[in-house]
Amino acid sequence: HRFICDELCLAVITGQKTPDERFPGSVATHTLEALMQDGKALQVGTSHFLGQNFAKAYQIKFHNKEDTEEYAWTTSWGVSTRLIGGLIMTHGDDHGLVLPPAVAPKQIVILPITGRHHSPEEILTYAQELKLMIAKVSWQGQPVRVFVDQRDLRGGEKKWQQVKKGVPLIIEIGPHEVTRQEVSYLCRYQGTEGGKKFPQVTMAKSDFLAQLTTLLSSAQEYLQKKAKQKISQHTRFINDQSQLVDYFSRDNPAFVLAPWCQAAIKHPLLKTLKITPRVIPRDQEMVTLKEVKGFPTGDLECQDQKCVFTGQTAECYVVFARAY
Repeated sequence: HRFICDELCLAVITGQKTPDERFPGSVATHTLEALMQDGKALQVGTSHFLGQNFAKAYQIKFHNKEDTEEYAWTTSWGVSTRLIGGLIMTHGDDHGLVLPPAVAPKQIVILPITGRHHSPEEILTYAQELKLMIAKVSWQGQPVRVFVDQRDLRGGEKKWQQVKKGVPLIIEIGPHEVTRQEVSYLCRYQGTEGGKKFPQVTMAKSDFLAQLTTLLSSAQEYLQKKAKQKISQHTRFINDQSQLVDYFSRDNPAFVLAPWCQAAIKHPLLKTLKITPRVIPRDQEMVTLKEVKGFPTGDLECQDQKCVFTGQTAECYVVFARAY
């Protein structure tokens, strides 16, 4: 959970799966459900309590402290490469990939812009010296990962290639920066939506080095905050079936928190709306989710609520969504 939220900057709702959504043969399945930009859910991690079911099937036994043989109690848990897809779909924009600095292979790329300058070696030397200085800076307990792109390409082409790769900080070094001992950079996450303009900042090299860790931390925190805002702003409470149908008939619906009972497991409306019960939120999650639009005041335990599908007494709140 810490890696997914703090390092990858994904926002998730955690809790248990409903009985029909559990891993087959498990006693309980715990899940982390993330919201993608198109409003669909992505299950980014699960942990299954298997009880003794699989131990009995595969004869997995042990001797307990009384030296009596009994079947093992087992679990199954993990994440997969879908985290990469979740990362791309959560942070990507019209320009391409956006990477949180914590997981970016290259946190900073330096682009020497030599052009037709009469002394390109001065620019290349300045870039390499800057790289060595940056590499001495530590962020999150590790040296900053920095790379100099010396490929023989036009400056604009190199820049947009690195933008599409999602490099958090992109530095451009030309003759003016060398002469003035400055650094010109852009922050990848600040791209103008739908355009190709990024705020370009120029400052003294010494000031840049002093602010470097703050710049990386700001990028990381921005992506974390943006993902959390997305999930809070696009989750709503619905306890009326007609409103549920109307909501999922719109373009790009997202998360719905609704009262639920087990009799609704195979309700035909789920298939009609192409939605599934994603997660029964943990108590800690409900404290946050009570702030979503339309949530009844002080009703965290689903008291006096009717299932949105069957009209029977609800057992708990469940988050519904379309999913990958």
